Amino acid sequence: MPQLATLEAIDPGDEMDVTLRVGELRVRCFAVIAPAPLAVGEVYRVAFTASVDEPRITEVPDEVVPSLRHTGAAYGYRGAGRIVGDALDADGVIIEEIWRPGDFAYLDGKMVTFELDRLDVEFLSD
Repeated sequence: MPQLATLEAIDPGDEMDVTLRVGELRVRCFAVIAPAPLAVGEVYRVAFTASVDEPRITEVPDEVVPSLRHTGAAYGYRGAGRIVGDALDADGVIIEEIWRPGDFAYLDGKMVTFELDRLDVEFLSD
């Protein structure tokens, strides 16, 4: 699901290491597909995906507040969000392609806690 994000920073040592703002949330992620050149301060259409070696998802009560927190390990994140189809809505950041389609269909519409090994972003063409 495409979202709008403002590019806040590009790591000078690795142009694929980017920091984006989605609403009020800042996320550091790995740019798997990006136009050249990227411009800090510009708004881009993006899609977020994630790499997960072993799915770590636990159903929690609906009262749990959505969140997305950087773990301090490169592009790793943990938090809470709602499963929507084959995607995860984590505090307004929609993350797709986390697991194989249908793996967590029984959690559709439910709140979960999760851990992601790497948050990726694809910059979409207009």
